[in-house]
Amino acid sequence: MKQDYICAGALTEESLTGAMSDFLYRVRPHRERLWDYYEGQQPVPKGEAVRGRPNNLLRVPFPRYITEVQTGYFLGVPPTLSYERPEEGRIYAGLPMDHLLFDIGRDMSICGEGFALVWLEQSGVRVCRCDPLTCFGIRSGEAGEPLRAAVRLFKRPDDSVCGMLYEEERVTPFTWDGQRVALGAPEENLPGHLALVPFNNNCQTCGDFEMVTGLMDAYNLLLSGAMDDMQSVASTLLSLSPLLSRRTILEQLPWVKDAEEELRRKAEETTETEK
Repeated sequence: MKQDYICAGALTEESLTGAMSDFLYRVRPHRERLWDYYEGQQPVPKGEAVRGRPNNLLRVPFPRYITEVQTGYFLGVPPTLSYERPEEGRIYAGLPMDHLLFDIGRDMSICGEGFALVWLEQSGVRVCRCDPLTCFGIRSGEAGEPLRAAVRLFKRPDDSVCGMLYEEERVTPFTWDGQRVALGAPEENLPGHLALVPFNNNCQTCGDFEMVTGLMDAYNLLLSGAMDDMQSVASTLLSLSPLLSRRTILEQLPWVKDAEEELRRKAEETTETEK
C-alpha cells in the first residue's frame, strides 16, 4: 500500500490540506487496523449473533507472534543505521539508540513504516521514536523519489489538532480545523536535514503480516464457530443432567434401546449358525 503522499508542486496550505485528508481518511485507518491485529483487538467477521446461541470471539495472536519473531529475529539485536558521511556516524554513535531502533523496527513490522525525530539541544543531538499513527511522509513522485518533507500531528488538551511540517530548510507549525490547514510562521531547521526520519519496512511499505490478515480472519472465524458448537453441546448436556442415572443419556433414548435389542438378537443368531 502506498503510504507517502505525492506532491510535485510547492507545499502550500492547499497541497498540505490534501495530504492531511489523504492521511487521516486512507493511511491512518489502515495503520490502525494493523495495530488492532497486533494487539488482538481486530473484529471477528461472524455477523449478527443468533438469539440463544453462544457468540464466542476468539483471536489467535499470530500477528503479534510474527512481529515479535521478525523484529527479534537475531535474538534481540536491533536494526542498525548506515551513514553516507562518517561524521554523522560519530554523532549518533554516542546516543542510546538500541531500544529506540528496536521499537521502530516493531512499528515497521506492523504498519510498514516507522519514524524517528532528531533535534538539536545545547547538550547535543537528541532522538526519539514517533508514533506512526501521527506521522507521514511527502514525496515529489512515486516510490524511489526522494522524500521532500514529513508531517507529525499533535492533539491539544482541547482536542484540537495541530502539527509540524518538517523540511530540510525549515520547520513550519500548522493547525487543522477538520477541513483545512493553516500554516504558521516557519523556523530555520539548523541541522539542515529532515528532522523527522521515516524507516520503510520494504519498497511497498507493507507490514510483515499485512498480506495474511484475510487468512487470519478465516481462522479466527472457524475457531469461534467451533467454540460456539462446543458450548451449545455442553449447555445441552447440562440441561439434560437430571436424566442421568446409572446409564447414559443415549442409553435412555428409545431408538438406542431398539438398536441394542436388534444387535443382541443378530449376535445370538450368528452364534447359533456357527454352532
